[in-house]
Amino acid sequence: TVFEREWMKWEMEIVQFEKVEGKQFDRQLMHALVLEQAPEDIRKQLQFFAPSDYNQLRDMLKAYLGRRRSWTAQLSLSTSPAVEVDAISKGGSKGGDAVCFNFLR
Repeated sequence: TVFEREWMKWEMEIVQFEKVEGKQFDRQLMHALVLEQAPEDIRKQLQFFAPSDYNQLRDMLKAYLGRRRSWTAQLSLSTSPAVEVDAISKGGSKGGDAVCFNFLR
């Protein structure tokens, strides 16, 4: 996602800042900024679990984005065509009562 790419880029910039300045960027500020900038669905998820510090927020965010990416990939890789079931016979090959279904209409 755009948010994930921008977040990772921002973290790399903070690492560079910390190297140049020789001090750690305020983790509480990082926590607040990520929550402020996150898309609403992600922000709600993070606020629900209420991570107490930036490292915990980061771990939760990475896990959430990874699961979401995995789920999206599974959906897009699904190549099996839709299956249409028109009739299921209760009586086997001799006939009998048939129950008809059509989910694709």
